[in-house]
This record gives sequence, C-alpha cells and structure tokens, in this order.
Amino acid sequence: MKRIVSIALSLVVLFSTIGVAKTTHLCMGHAVESEIGISPKHLDCGMNMPKSSEESSSEDPETCCENVIEKLQVEDDFSIQKADLKFEINFLAAFIPVFLLGLDFFEAPLSAVVYFESPPLPTSLHILHQVFLI
Repeated sequence: MKRIVSIALSLVVLFSTIGVAKTTHLCMGHAVESEIGISPKHLDCGMNMPKSSEESSSEDPETCCENVIEKLQVEDDFSIQKADLKFEINFLAAFIPVFLLGLDFFEAPLSAVVYFESPPLPTSLHILHQVFLI
C-alpha cells in the first residue's frame, strides 16, 4: 500500500513539473473528443468540410470546429516559503508527555456494568410434562 501511494505521489510531482495539456475538440459547440498528453495535440472530428463554393453550407468551416487547449504547469518563478514556527511552553508541556511518552492523564473510569446471567431458555410445556398427542 505504501509503495502504491509513493508511486502515485511521485507521478503527481512528475506531471506537475513537466506540465500536462488537455485538448478538447468542439464541433458545432459540442465536445466530440478529448485527449490528455504532455503536449497539446490537433484533434479532428473527421467531418469533411466543403472546399468549393457550390457545396458550401450556411455554416462557416472556421467557426464549425474548434480545439480548446488547457495547459496545467507549475509556474517558473516558484519559490519556497519557509514557515516561522514558534512553540509556546504550554504546548510543549502538553505535547511531550502525551505524544512522545505516551502518558494519558485523563483515563476513562472503568464502567460499572455488572455481568448478569441470561434467564434460561423457555421449554415447551408438552415436552416438560411428556404429554404428546397421538
């Protein structure tokens, strides 16, 4: 389990530093095809667009299909910010005995539940008195 988590986290770091591009092909305003890769790709819906003026429709070929590219990448001017940690004496006085030494000053009291035997199971009266129908 630890190995799977460490591999997954290392892949997240790798892809965030390299950068990932998601390309979506929109045809007539509807998403037809999507693809995720390292670099943006040219997607095509396979629709034959009219080339001559006789076959042209009311829809302009440039506005019919569109590729939308989303790039995910870490900024180049990334800088590490260091946190300023200041421990108070009250925190250290509580942290050391509880977490490092494993002491518990507030133990839960023992429950005062007394164990009772369950009543005997009821037996059938005709078996108890050995009276049977013939």
